[in-house]
Amino acid sequence: MIWSSRVVRLQARLGAKTALPQVETLGDFLGLGGRWVEAVRIFSATHHQARRVGKPWPRNPLTSVLLDRCRAALSSEQFDHAWAVGPTLSGLS
Repeated sequence: MIWSSRVVRLQARLGAKTALPQVETLGDFLGLGGRWVEAVRIFSATHHQARRVGKPWPRNPLTSVLLDRCRAALSSEQFDHAWAVGPTLSGLS
């Protein structure tokens, strides 16, 4: 997870147009680590950004599995709140 975060920051610093695949992978690692709320926020951010730029989402089939796990692990309110925060995250465009 540390390396995924570093890649995302480095891409942003270098002016990459999008880091969507790497950010989605970061969400996957968060989900695998049981960090449900953080994973949902990242998944939501990548979902909304992908839609804005016309890219398919999710890119990785594991993301769908992990999103379902997040949904099962959180209350509806927790999930909905985390999903609503996603589009407000920056650094994905």
